[in-house]
Amino acid sequence: MTRVRLVILDYDLTLVNNVIDFYLAFTESLKKHFQREMSFSEFYDLLVSDKIVEEVPTTGIGYKVWVDMRRLICKSRYISSLAPGLKFFLEITSSTGVEHVIVSGKECHSEYIWRELRRAGIDNFINGVYTFFDLAVLGGYEEELFDKSWLIKYAVKKHGKRVEEAVYIGDYKTDYYSSVKAGVRFIGLAFIERRAELLRDIGVGCIARDFYEALICLSEP
Repeated sequence: MTRVRLVILDYDLTLVNNVIDFYLAFTESLKKHFQREMSFSEFYDLLVSDKIVEEVPTTGIGYKVWVDMRRLICKSRYISSLAPGLKFFLEITSSTGVEHVIVSGKECHSEYIWRELRRAGIDNFINGVYTFFDLAVLGGYEEELFDKSWLIKYAVKKHGKRVEEAVYIGDYKTDYYSSVKAGVRFIGLAFIERRAELLRDIGVGCIARDFYEALICLSEP
């Protein structure tokens, strides 16, 4: 088995639990484009059941809702909590020489994330942060909304690794599809069983409930 030398981490709802920021950014954009309100309970139910894109499609005006949302979420209103087991995961993997980078769907400068990492006291474990803001700067592209495959491949190359030496950890189906496109092994992170079922249904092999279990997935071939 090829040794893992690079762990690529999704940020929102994977590294941090920032569902409130997600909700506020989404509903602000929804109100702007559709003049519509949405309660947190309705939003959360749609998010957990993966029906939110049915409610607000990623095409037409709906596309504008999602693009604005990923810009608005940059202005974090709340202190997000770290995912369970994250610091332990970073400490253990760093001790074996593994590098960690973040690939985020936020469309803002990486300094926004670096600021949150410093506040959480885990910035010393992170070797790079790449966001959708970088796509325009670096001449990258997304084949569909939230496709991170270009950024994943860029991060692997920039850090001098091969795709078979990298693992991507994310919480959503677009994370998985992006990982497959990039040729990088994927570990699904699902804090609740319904989300785990959704990842299982699309073929994700190893699904962790927290970063303690992600360590086990990491050791599997």
